[in-house]
Amino acid sequence: MYLSRLLRHGALVIALTASVLVVGAPVAQARAHCGMRIKHDFTLRRNLHNCRGDGLVVVGDDVTVNLRGHTIDGLRRRHSFGVRIAGADGVIVKRGKIRQFGMGILLVNSSHVWILRNRIRASFDEGVFTDETSDHVLIGHNRIVGSGMRSGALWADAIDERGDAVRVIANTIFRNHDDGIDMNGTDLTVARNRVVWNVHDGIDVDGHDVRVEDNVSVRNGDDGIGVSRSATDVMIRHNITRQNADLGIQPVADTFDDGGGNRASRNGDTRQCVRVVCAP
Repeated sequence: MYLSRLLRHGALVIALTASVLVVGAPVAQARAHCGMRIKHDFTLRRNLHNCRGDGLVVVGDDVTVNLRGHTIDGLRRRHSFGVRIAGADGVIVKRGKIRQFGMGILLVNSSHVWILRNRIRASFDEGVFTDETSDHVLIGHNRIVGSGMRSGALWADAIDERGDAVRVIANTIFRNHDDGIDMNGTDLTVARNRVVWNVHDGIDVDGHDVRVEDNVSVRNGDDGIGVSRSATDVMIRHNITRQNADLGIQPVADTFDDGGGNRASRNGDTRQCVRVVCAP
C-alpha cells in the first residue's frame, strides 16, 4: 500500500533522483607515485617500489591514508621517509607495509595522529619517529622489525617518541638496533606491547607521567624495562620480563611507582628487578 502511494505521487522518482545527485560519480584519484603529497583521504591501490626520496607526504588535515596492505619501499637512504606527516592534524595512516627508508613514519608538528596496523621493516634509523612538536598520537597494532640492523645506525629505535599525550599500544617490536620503545614527553602510555630481541632496552622511559603496563619484554640486550633518572611519575605494573641480558625492570630511585603484578625470570642479573617487586 505504502509503495503504491509513493509511485502514485512520484515520490519514489524524486527520492531516487536525489540519491543520484548526492552520491554522484566517484571522485577520480590521481595515480600514486613516490613523493606524492596527500591533501585528502587517500587509498593506495598499487605498490610503490624503490622510492628515491619519500614514499608519501601527508600535508592535509583530517586525512585517512589507507595503504590497503600494499608495500612502499625505498633505497635505504638515510634522509627519506616512508610516510612523512608534516604540519598535519587528524591524520590516520593504516594497513601498510613500509620498508627500507631512513625512517618508516615521521611526524613533525602534527597532532591527533593515529598510526595503525602497519608493518615497518629495515629502516636506516627509527621505524616510527614523533618529534617534540607532535602530540596526541596513537601508535597501535603495528609490527616494527629491523630498524638500524643493516645500517648499524646508533639510536635506531623501533619507536622513538618525543611529544606529549602519546599512546603506544599493542605493537610487536622485534630486533631493532637500539631500544624497542623509547618514550619521552609527558602524559604517556606504553601498554600491551611485545618487545623482543632489541640490542639495548626493550622499553626505555625518559618521560613524565607515564603508565607502563601489561607489556612483555624478553631477550633484549640490556634491561627489559629501564627508567632513566630524567623521568618522573612512572607507573610500572603487570609487565613480564624474561631472559634480558641485564635486569628485567630497572627504574632509577624516585622516578616511579610500583603498581604491582610485575614478573621477571631468567634475566642476566640474578636480582631480576631492582626497586620494583617482581614475582618469578
